[in-house]
Amino acid sequence: MPPTATTASVISKAMVERMPKPDDQRRAVRIPAQLFVRVLGVDRVAHLREGNVSVSGIYFATDEASGDVGAVERLEIRTADGDKTLVTTAVCVRVARVKDLWSGERIEGVAFQFLPEDDGVRQDIKRLVEALIDERLDSPAGVVQTDRTPAELSSGAGFSGRVSIGGVSAAGLTLFTEWPVEVGASVSLTIDEGRGGEPIEVAGRVDRKTVLTPGAQFRLDVTLSQKAGLSTPRPVSEGVRDLLGALVAPPVSLRGVHRDQALVGDLSRVPLSSVFSFIEWESFSGTLSLAHADDRAEVYLREGRPVDVDTSWTTRDGRLALTALLAWTEGRFSLAVGDGEREDSLDLTFRELLMEHAKDADESSELAH
Repeated sequence: MPPTATTASVISKAMVERMPKPDDQRRAVRIPAQLFVRVLGVDRVAHLREGNVSVSGIYFATDEASGDVGAVERLEIRTADGDKTLVTTAVCVRVARVKDLWSGERIEGVAFQFLPEDDGVRQDIKRLVEALIDERLDSPAGVVQTDRTPAELSSGAGFSGRVSIGGVSAAGLTLFTEWPVEVGASVSLTIDEGRGGEPIEVAGRVDRKTVLTPGAQFRLDVTLSQKAGLSTPRPVSEGVRDLLGALVAPPVSLRGVHRDQALVGDLSRVPLSSVFSFIEWESFSGTLSLAHADDRAEVYLREGRPVDVDTSWTTRDGRLALTALLAWTEGRFSLAVGDGEREDSLDLTFRELLMEHAKDADESSELAH
């Protein structure tokens, strides 16, 4: 019996507000996990959240959001066993809401994209994800889902073509292909870019073929051979580690991701030094607008460097203006990503500015004592 209009009106409907993103970027592997998450300046303590995490971001279930899409926050993330902890700047890229007749609209979860400030934070994120992958591979399920990452497959029978990876375990792969590779065939799989940008390869044998669409789509279950580096069935081989390394940390450029959505935040929760750092790290161009009480400033950016500054107070020294801004511990900021059309009048990097500021602070502290 088809649902009536009344029945249909009470069916829950998910509504997702999300930030636009390019379609040509390979997505990083997302690992389901329970993690302690705290939004610094908002949450007093970390809460254990269900969700998933990758090197590019995190999604977790929650019934409240600290801000809308585009809000920049500082996140503290800790594994459930407490072994791995990291703190990173991140931007809200998705708010999932559910609406039904009885409870109305409510938030179901939020997703953040990481904006690491330096290579140290990026490595902390990667180590946390790799620890979760190892835990996943050692679990009874033992499979890491990979969002059908594209790869190149070749077989001993002469077949060569594109496939997609559906899952990776310590001993095998699940592949999807339009070509009917036969059971028992020896195959090798190549991912375009592994660690250091070099292609990586694993080898194995097709143990099972499932027809999904006759003559059009097939699922292949491949058992990895010793060529992939497995010494025992359970440990992750060097080949699988390289493969997962390519999937965990795909080459991603964030420069065009946020062009249609300003990044906004509160300086009491995200220090301006962190904002300057992730702007340089991600090579953003555009305009950073700042407001504190009655004061206003605009910092013009090109490829992650400050090139000019306009302020609501009189100053001709852009370097001194930037140093003065670092004293702001309250206020708001908004980063509009653009083309960076101003001429460079500063000849300065944010790293140099922050190092000078830290040195001046140390000298002032020594004089005070």
